Amino acid sequence: MCGLAFHRKCMEVCQLECEQKKGTVFGVDLSVILQDRPDEVPFVVRCCTNEIESRALSGVYRVSGSKPRIQKLERGLYL
Repeated sequence: MCGLAFHRKCMEVCQLECEQKKGTVFGVDLSVILQDRPDEVPFVVRCCTNEIESRALSGVYRVSGSKPRIQKLERGLYL
């Protein structure tokens, strides 16, 4: 899934193709963003870190989340 959103009718005539590469979540690898702005923390990283730390969950950085829940959170970030 690349994150593009279309009406169903529009998808049928869309000329664009999804280009998300394996290993990327938001359409671009974080290393590319860091090359352009090495001193800036990417927005999505700041948002995720702030949300995690605001909940103060124990062990949250060392325990993997469930794949469906992670995908739901990713979709929410596209909005």
